[in-house]
Amino acid sequence: MANMVQHITYKGEKWPIRISYFAIKKFQEETGKEISEIDSNISYLETLLWYGFVAGHNAVNKELILKREEMEFILDESMNEFNEVILSSFPLPGDIKDNENKKK
Repeated sequence: MANMVQHITYKGEKWPIRISYFAIKKFQEETGKEISEIDSNISYLETLLWYGFVAGHNAVNKELILKREEMEFILDESMNEFNEVILSSFPLPGDIKDNENKKK
């Protein structure tokens, strides 16, 4: 499921998001932090969300009309969905082994 385009609901609409190489790279460039440090400052979620939207919209060739300033409001409304996107983008080591075993 990693790098798939997923969607987050905001104001009744589904918005494409993808936590991809681009999103992580831009997150690191802007914050100076590794993605593993995202929990150290709650505002880092806004940064990752923004670049995730940029990557997701680019992946489906859709114009990004959301504004960077809206990220905190989107998180207010859809934090649980975003957490699910993050968790599915970074599978736990056990999840990777389980998936490999299923393929065999």
